[in-house]
Amino acid sequence: MADVIADHGHNVTLFQPFHIAMKNLDGLVKSKNIEIINYYPDHYEELLKSEAENFAVLWDSHLFNNPVLSSFTMSKMFMEKFEKTDTQLYLDTNLHAELKSRKFDVAIAETFGAAPFYLTHLLALPCIPILSTVRFELINELFGQPSALGYITRDGSKGAPDAGFNG
Repeated sequence: MADVIADHGHNVTLFQPFHIAMKNLDGLVKSKNIEIINYYPDHYEELLKSEAENFAVLWDSHLFNNPVLSSFTMSKMFMEKFEKTDTQLYLDTNLHAELKSRKFDVAIAETFGAAPFYLTHLLALPCIPILSTVRFELINELFGQPSALGYITRDGSKGAPDAGFNG
């Protein structure tokens, strides 16, 4: 998202708090015009010693593809990974002052937890929520889903020719 916005001539600053050991950042942001602010929490050394988390269970799991079960398990899984960093983000008044001093026009926040929304509230910034997923049954209607334009097949879905398409 940051690359797209920067490619259209806007100034973009990417605030990147480390909730997990993100070790593969090369190429994540392609535009050289984007300023990146990495936020390393006090427990960052612990994160580096841990295995890099990619949440693989989310991509191919009947547990997480079930809207009822995922509502219980997903929030617990994310909270366990995000809680320490989120708490530090909420309490870091030096960070708040630094970010406020930059006088950003708007924040775009990924909806994987409450921290982005709470932080933008603390900074008195308008917030545009985004979700980097196409089809997530718990919140589909909030984002205009289901939509044939953004459809990703699910477990058990069939593609051509098994789906019965002629051609």
